[in-house]
Amino acid sequence: MKIGFIVALIVVLAGGAFWLMSKGSNNTATTDTTTETSTDSSIESPAADETEAEAKSVTVTFTDTGFSPADITINLGDSVVFTNKSSGSFWPASDPHPTHTVLPDFDADRAIATGQSYTYTFTRAGTWGYHDHLDASKRGSVTVK
Repeated sequence: MKIGFIVALIVVLAGGAFWLMSKGSNNTATTDTTTETSTDSSIESPAADETEAEAKSVTVTFTDTGFSPADITINLGDSVVFTNKSSGSFWPASDPHPTHTVLPDFDADRAIATGQSYTYTFTRAGTWGYHDHLDASKRGSVTVK
């Protein structure tokens, strides 16, 4: 009986670990970083048609009053960096609250502290409503072309 319980416990723990590892790689939490840019004029810029095909990153800032800008339009494959500049934590997630089922991968799965960011790369076209899971009255949308 004791061995059966231990085997069942190991199976449950292994299944939970597998589920957590396979949760998806679209969401990451990072701290703010500063990017240096070169002022060397000898460095050539890519041609205009090359930069249009590259994925871009758009920043949405979360403050005590909500998301800014709240509604954005991006291209398929672009990322949105939700940066916390508020006095407390926030938790960006897709609608509807509290289930986040419209775009389930778009969910930080945890509170993001002041000064930290959450990045999500949009791989499906459409208009995706989102909210702060900790205060669902703070809302926005991302339209992906």
